[in-house]
Amino acid sequence: MSSRWLFVLVLAACGRDPRPAIGDAAPRSCPTHLDLELQGSESRFEPGYTGLAHKVGLATGSNLSVAITECDESCRRCSFTGPVRPPLAVQRVVAQRCLGALAQVCTTDDDCGVGGSCRFVFPPISSSFGTPTCSLTYFEPVVAAETSAVQGVFDLQTGEMDMAVLNLAVAVTLGACQQCREDTAPYDGIQGGLCTISGVPSDVPCDIVGIGTLFTAQTSYDCPLGTLLATIPLPGTAATTGTLRWTMDASRPNCTAMGATGKDCWCGMCSTGTSCIKDGDCAVGKCGVASGPASATYTTNNHNCALGVGTCNWDPVTRRGRCADDVTTPCFPDSGSIVAAGSSTVDKGFYISKIATLRCMPSFGVPTDPAAGFPGPMLFEATFRVAPRTEP
Repeated sequence: MSSRWLFVLVLAACGRDPRPAIGDAAPRSCPTHLDLELQGSESRFEPGYTGLAHKVGLATGSNLSVAITECDESCRRCSFTGPVRPPLAVQRVVAQRCLGALAQVCTTDDDCGVGGSCRFVFPPISSSFGTPTCSLTYFEPVVAAETSAVQGVFDLQTGEMDMAVLNLAVAVTLGACQQCREDTAPYDGIQGGLCTISGVPSDVPCDIVGIGTLFTAQTSYDCPLGTLLATIPLPGTAATTGTLRWTMDASRPNCTAMGATGKDCWCGMCSTGTSCIKDGDCAVGKCGVASGPASATYTTNNHNCALGVGTCNWDPVTRRGRCADDVTTPCFPDSGSIVAAGSSTVDKGFYISKIATLRCMPSFGVPTDPAAGFPGPMLFEATFRVAPRTEP
């Protein structure tokens, strides 16, 4: 966190926030929307303690638009909510899709029928959770409060952004994503290519909407997607262009993996089945229990180096770790700190804003997933090109 923002927080704690209050409505001169374009090669998505899921990557072509709801008097700090669908002149590819039938554009759940829920969806991305898979990340509304999946404040002077709510879900299918080939103009909304299904060319037309950054992948909403086997909800995940730091200490829960008993863990589980980092996160009981509903057994650890009892060589400069026994395997450390670092820069007509978050990731609808390492830590840094837009 910059010294300027630290100064702001100190004054706010004393009851004197120097920043202008955000008003009831944005002045006419303020932009009405923000268009965010993910820079996949400059982003990190590293979930799970085993490191196997750290090789997922994020697809270039993952875009998000939000609506500005109100600004301060100087038209600098603006609140926003979303996602919202931008005009086709801004984004030719419509990302609002039926989860069970991605080729179908929708506006509400009623449009989908047997195709399931209507959501704003990032392009499919080939991944590996111990075996080839296809991952689908989408925005899930905050059901209890019936509010938007994305809520935050953006600084139009600095590009700094704080997302108090970033409500995501990640669904996985078995097998790599189907590919879209021979489309010479990706992201244009025109089906100029053909799907290759299970390695065999087909006559199904497609438009490339996602290009892999870690795996060679050219994915499309138009190519068939396998059955969604499991989903990880990431409710209320906050993100910021500041810096977030976790430090291992005695307040962390004990690990429950075999051979790691008594070791402090970055993440634990509540008896109710939610993830936690301290006892106060649990409605009842303590953080770090070995079992939950229906006696489900949760396995938690910091890494899978030498089956969880080896050494993770963590580099605090690059903020990445590799197992001492296998340098090809990413890992989180047993001690010290984990840092997720955001940033912001201003360019002509747009900003480069990197939002960062650290959280404990729950399991894929099962008590434990020792292959990917869920429940476990997640380090997430997403770099966006942010362009303000004004609609009449």
